[in-house]
This record gives sequence, C-alpha cells and structure tokens, in this order.
Amino acid sequence: MRMIPKVLLVLTLLVAGSALAQETFQIAIGVDADSLDPVQGTTTTIDNIVDYMAQTLMGIDEQGALVPLLATEWTTAEDGLSMDLTLREGVVFHDGTPLTADAVVWNFERLLDPEVNVPRRGPYSPIESVEAVDELACPTQPHAAGSLPGGRAHADHGSDHLAHFG
Repeated sequence: MRMIPKVLLVLTLLVAGSALAQETFQIAIGVDADSLDPVQGTTTTIDNIVDYMAQTLMGIDEQGALVPLLATEWTTAEDGLSMDLTLREGVVFHDGTPLTADAVVWNFERLLDPEVNVPRRGPYSPIESVEAVDELACPTQPHAAGSLPGGRAHADHGSDHLAHFG
C-alpha cells in the first residue's frame, strides 16, 4: 500500500517535467556565443548551439549515408555535378514564415557571397548556382565536381518555389 503513493508521486513529477520541457529549453555553456549566425560559427560549441536552433537540408547517418531532414528527396545528375532537392512540406520558421525554395536559395547565395564573413565557406565553394523552380524544389550547379552540402534554411523570402542546386 505504501508503494502506490510513491508511484503516483513519481508519475506526477514525470508528467509535470514533460509538460515544462515542451515549453522551455534551457542550456548552460561555459562560453559566450560570438555569433548565432549559422554561417559565421567558428567553434564546435557555437555549432552545437546553432544545431539546437537550425536544421540542415540533409543529415548523415552512422554509416555515412545521406538522410532526409528539411529536404525529403534529392536526385543527383549522372555526371554528379548537379542535384535537385525537394523540400519538406509544412515546415515553418520561428515566426510562422513557411520554408520555401526561395529561402534556401537566399541562404546559399548569402553563404557564397564574398562580402559575408563565412569562416567555413570551403565545403560550399563548388556550388556555382542555386535556383528556385517551384515552392519546394531547388536545383544546384557546382563550379566543378565536388560534394553538395546540406545547407541551413533561412526565412524572410516571399517566393514559393522549388529549388535546384548545382
């Protein structure tokens, strides 16, 4: 009989803790963030913080294979020099703005802009162009053979188009 009140207390605390966790996420770190801009990160600590706030187009699983995140589908041209991405439907930014191919294009253009400080631009340098061809599609065209990365999405862009990377 004494066990029932203890079990009820534990269950109550678990339920209450779960409810609070859904409303607020707090994390303590030992450094001040120099930037929360995903393209300007310079340390692993800041990258880890940004990972809690932003999502990539694709991820890499334990076996090194690409897995869908914000991009649900992709095809790579036979020559390996371009890639078409299809974005996940229904994704919105923190302010409710929908994720569109135009937002992805803007993000890659900013990432590749030499006027923007991007300490880790190297992996993205093979990309020559990105275009929105529909609300959820993006084709890419690289400068030369090379990997096409999973980039970060950014809002504030009004067109509803698919995009192509290459």
